Amino acid sequence: MAHPDDPELSSGGTIAQWTKEGNVHYIIVSCGEKGTWDRNASPFMIAETREKEARSAARFLGVKKVIFLRRPDGAVDAEGCLKIELADYGSYLGRDAGCFELKTKDGNVEHYPHFEKEIGECVLKSGSYVSVDALIDLMLWNIDTYIMTRHNRVVGFLKNVEDDAHVKTRVAQYQALENGRGLKIAKEIVKAKIEGQNMILRKYDLKAIDRNVGDVSRRKLLSIESQHARHYFNQIFKLFPEHLRPERRTGYKAYDGINIKLMKAGGLQEAMRMIHLAKAFNMKIMLGCMIESSVAISAGAQLSPMVDWADLDGNLLISNDPFSGVTVEQGKLVLNDKPGLGVEGDF
Repeated sequence: MAHPDDPELSSGGTIAQWTKEGNVHYIIVSCGEKGTWDRNASPFMIAETREKEARSAARFLGVKKVIFLRRPDGAVDAEGCLKIELADYGSYLGRDAGCFELKTKDGNVEHYPHFEKEIGECVLKSGSYVSVDALIDLMLWNIDTYIMTRHNRVVGFLKNVEDDAHVKTRVAQYQALENGRGLKIAKEIVKAKIEGQNMILRKYDLKAIDRNVGDVSRRKLLSIESQHARHYFNQIFKLFPEHLRPERRTGYKAYDGINIKLMKAGGLQEAMRMIHLAKAFNMKIMLGCMIESSVAISAGAQLSPMVDWADLDGNLLISNDPFSGVTVEQGKLVLNDKPGLGVEGDF
């Protein structure tokens, strides 16, 4: 699992069943030290707390063993095949005849040939040593190198000065803006959005406005999109009974709720954090969605008991959804008794 709280949030019920049938072990990759809203909190203390919580939850579920890899939260690269880590006090990383040479304080030596093994990253922890030659090779081979404290806090990151991928991305953005391609794509998106809104308005005999976005500036395009969105919702509200229209509400135009979408929130864990924060401020909570398969809808449905409203019907708009999971019966979300998210399909 990626984070210390992922096992219980994603598949606690399944794990509880597995532990009844045999031994279950956890391997938790990151420390979870970023799982807090307190910017002044110590990452080390948070990581310690997350480990204690994970061990406690594992004992409760009957998990036999928990292995912590203690990688920095949000800094795990899945592309590399191998990792060099100087975790023991007195370890030394040097270079020897076309390979990295790792020596432990006990005198054990490991070699990592440059051409034979693909190394994804290197972790240097305080108390260990590294030669300048090894650092040069790490940079020449574009190996991401993290410098960490003994308590797994990342304090530095080394990168080849010629690795300018981020610069190329920014240059491409400016070029797209300069040559008009970026604006052309934006116009197509706004045009499709307006056409879709107008289609719904005409379906209910409401007033539709066709807008030309062919020869407008970027600033004008944003204005057209927002104006049409206001027109669209003002028309849609006419379908509501008089007493339910927004302008009749006591708190009209007041912000008193939050709409959470997993695809925008970043997953179940982030959505959970949003829910807890919203409840702390006594805000109403709606769980929404985009056009998604039953995988994402079923994941969102796991949080439905915690919110005031759940609008999870994006999978019903897909004619070729390859998965099945949560269903909607008479306007209600119905979860099945299958393990995990309860999703089945052609994986």
